[in-house]
Amino acid sequence: MDLARKYNVTIDYHEFSNGYEWDHWKLLGRLAKEYPDVPIVVSHAGHSVGAYNDGDLELPKVLRVVGGNWRGGKNNIYLETGSWPAEYFKIAMQDPNVGVTQLIWGGDYGSRQYMLRPLDRNGPAYATFMPRWKMEAPYQVDWWGTSLHRIDQVKDFTTQDEINLILGGNAAQIWNLPTPLPHDRMFMNGRPDVWGITWQDSMAE
Repeated sequence: MDLARKYNVTIDYHEFSNGYEWDHWKLLGRLAKEYPDVPIVVSHAGHSVGAYNDGDLELPKVLRVVGGNWRGGKNNIYLETGSWPAEYFKIAMQDPNVGVTQLIWGGDYGSRQYMLRPLDRNGPAYATFMPRWKMEAPYQVDWWGTSLHRIDQVKDFTTQDEINLILGGNAAQIWNLPTPLPHDRMFMNGRPDVWGITWQDSMAE
């Protein structure tokens, strides 16, 4: 965190801490409060390998941390949502203390993990390792196709403006990425319903 602050870069926070004595969500909240100027991107945001088993239990925990992290209208915790089922987006966006501005689409599932559905065939597909088979699938799974399909489902309950923030607008602002259009024309800037009390800061000068 000190190095990230020194060099003005973001932190990837991976939630796996199985077998350790600490609670990774409490640790995330503590780091975010001690380093409010360092953006933290939570990898998988509570839904990754094994999420078919406990993902529904983890989502409220991570949303509670993000929702409780606002200080002066600012929040430095962002959720990487590439592995989320579509319904998770709806839950996060309807949470008045989280919302669309904290969501980033993407992921690191390039390791050919198996894509499976729950045994009862209900619920979304998930990525997982299969210890009884070859640890990594011997074929290239279409993880990005799965993730893009879920974003298409998000269109059923949100607007394209909000999807644009998830698919790149939020990332462009966090990492100061070059964009083909000015921020004030692309990212819903100037709207209090999106940016809260800092809505004026979102407008281009």
